[in-house]
Amino acid sequence: MSQVASIGGLNAELFPNPATDKATVKFNAADAGNYSLVLYDVLGNKMLSTDGVAVEGENLIELNLATVAKGMYVLSVISNESSEQIRVVVE
Repeated sequence: MSQVASIGGLNAELFPNPATDKATVKFNAADAGNYSLVLYDVLGNKMLSTDGVAVEGENLIELNLATVAKGMYVLSVISNESSEQIRVVVE
């Protein structure tokens, strides 16, 4: 189950969680615009980063976690001045 810290109304989710090679991030954008997804390890090191253009409404983004070691991470979802953090477990 995801634990989310929210600043804004993205309602971000990641599934499956725990994840293995791939996971999907779902978030709702109030308006179309740029987004960033950044995965950090527990020490705050950036492990993975992807940017793109979100559509207004629901967005589904697939993350390739095949190169990420097993462990606990924090995914930062940023879109249109809103941000949320999701705790992610990679198995």
